[in-house]
Amino acid sequence: GTERYAKLASSDRVIMVESGLDRVFRKTTFDLRDKTILDIEALDVDHVEIDVTDSTIGFDKLDGDWRMVDPWNVRADYSTVQGLVGRLSSGQMQSVVSEDPMLDAEGEVDPLEAYGLSDPAATATVRAGSATATLRLGSAVSSARYAQDASRSLVFTVEESLGTDIERGPGEYRDKSLFGF
Repeated sequence: GTERYAKLASSDRVIMVESGLDRVFRKTTFDLRDKTILDIEALDVDHVEIDVTDSTIGFDKLDGDWRMVDPWNVRADYSTVQGLVGRLSSGQMQSVVSEDPMLDAEGEVDPLEAYGLSDPAATATVRAGSATATLRLGSAVSSARYAQDASRSLVFTVEESLGTDIERGPGEYRDKSLFGF
């Protein structure tokens, strides 16, 4: 029915437990790990910098509003920038590819090259006061991208759509309102 038999390995006593508990015991180490890609609080972020190929886009949060400071000094679209910050702060790993690529390399010159992370396709750096976090994006794999938090050796995958959001051109971040009031 809705219960299962269970017993401790150190005891002969058999008990009944609800069948839903078997899901608890079937979890993998990935199910139990913290899958956060960057350890940041979205509300505390006051600066964002995106580097893609040979261009840089920078944003500063001033008096609660986002302003693009690089390559132009213009108002930024608040919801677009804040949406990216939200995705970076709440983003989750899809899988762990390597706990430490340097140890897995077995003598290779640059083990991050296999993931496109030795020269990342894009980086997103967020700052909250004096704290900084950087996400490196590498090559595409299936519907995901290889990624790495610059403060950890861990290589993981993230949704491809996060890469698409980070790789937007500066014009997509610009405030398109005719009037601000």
